[in-house]
Amino acid sequence: MKIKLNEVEKQIILRHEPSVRARALLELEIVCALIRRANDCGFYLGIHALSNRVRSDNELKKELFDLDEATVEVYADEPASPQPHGWIRLVFGNNGYGLISDYSTNLETFLAPVKEVAEFWGG
Repeated sequence: MKIKLNEVEKQIILRHEPSVRARALLELEIVCALIRRANDCGFYLGIHALSNRVRSDNELKKELFDLDEATVEVYADEPASPQPHGWIRLVFGNNGYGLISDYSTNLETFLAPVKEVAEFWGG
């Protein structure tokens, strides 16, 4: 099976040791599903600890994969919105499919398609 990755995604995976690239690829698939879902819903994503909201999907991927764990904030309005609609806690480096470790309950419906990706792989 050949997986189609853009250049940023290839670089993210190649930064990992060969022995953990399969896990990193699974985490990347879940992050991509999260980004697609946000785009489909017209939501904006940002990383809490960085205090700025990243606009580009590829920039968000690069920033997330530089962290061991992150709280992703979900904004329902333009990025100028002062308060996030909800949050998602991501923990990288475990089993891959358990990337989403916690989230605000108001995002249950929003996250359903993303959680399906993780559950497919064992979560």
